Amino acid sequence: MDAASAESLFDFVFAAFCSTVGVDGGNLTGDSLVADAVEGMEIEEASEPCIQESSTSASHQAQLESNAKVRFPSLDCRSMWHKWLQGDASTHGTPFVRFFEWDKCDPAVYCKTAQIMNILSQIALDAGLGPSMDELDAIGASPIGTACLDGIFDRAFEVFVVQFTVSTQSIITADKKCVTIRRLTSYVANSPIKISSR
Repeated sequence: MDAASAESLFDFVFAAFCSTVGVDGGNLTGDSLVADAVEGMEIEEASEPCIQESSTSASHQAQLESNAKVRFPSLDCRSMWHKWLQGDASTHGTPFVRFFEWDKCDPAVYCKTAQIMNILSQIALDAGLGPSMDELDAIGASPIGTACLDGIFDRAFEVFVVQFTVSTQSIITADKKCVTIRRLTSYVANSPIKISSR
């Protein structure tokens, strides 16, 4: 690629970057330091508090709460499996896997939990415990869904645990939080499932 083409491509990507992350491109140029761009992003993120506090009227506070995003919980694996496929009162029964109104206070909790839930779901599907995620969702919505999901979880979790080194298997239990289990995935010995490093 010649210099003119590279510069043209840079200008296009730079403009897209500025608009995507909400940085005021007018203050940045192609010669700006990366630290300046990152600093601008931090200012943008800090301007959106995770919890909105207000000393206004009760009706205004109720309005703020009704528009507030739901904080994604950090739960043990078994509890999260049910919420992932069945939802709860905080999501009005929408399965967590299909709910997109989470707040962004701690995106790592959501990402790490989603990785573990997606791995368990894939193990369940590969084992023929459901032909698709839609069917797993349907099982969760049925009157006997909780019992069925427990059985599917037990089988999938058993296969998941076997992928870890023998010395680690004893500490990978369903009562551990998903984020804790995700941290232990560096001890996977024989994994046919790719665990991303996010």
